[in-house]
Amino acid sequence: MSSFRKGDTYWGPLKRSTSIPHLWIILSDPSSADGKFVAANVTDFENNQGDTTCVLEIGEHPCITKRSVINYSDAQTVDESSLQRLERSGYVEKRQPLTGHLLAKVQEGALKSDDMPRRLAELVRVGR
Repeated sequence: MSSFRKGDTYWGPLKRSTSIPHLWIILSDPSSADGKFVAANVTDFENNQGDTTCVLEIGEHPCITKRSVINYSDAQTVDESSLQRLERSGYVEKRQPLTGHLLAKVQEGALKSDDMPRRLAELVRVGR
């Protein structure tokens, strides 16, 4: 069973009830208090309806195969044990972690984005 930490990525739906898989990026380490961390997904730049605070270009990460953005408006807290169960059952698949530089870029975007929920931005800020 994997453990997750900031900078890790995974592919899949965040919950079993979600049908569209995305690349998700973990933006904070799991809290020692509740085992939850902040994650945001990557979406296609062309179909994006809003926030372009953090644009990812092809090749910045092996999973970025077209111009993309971080979808801060859909950022969520995720329970580490729930994500581990999803991984064990094959709903999500861990992918290559971000480089330190790319993680800093995505975290900085979380702090600047008007679409990032403020309480989640604060968790990212504290965990940097």
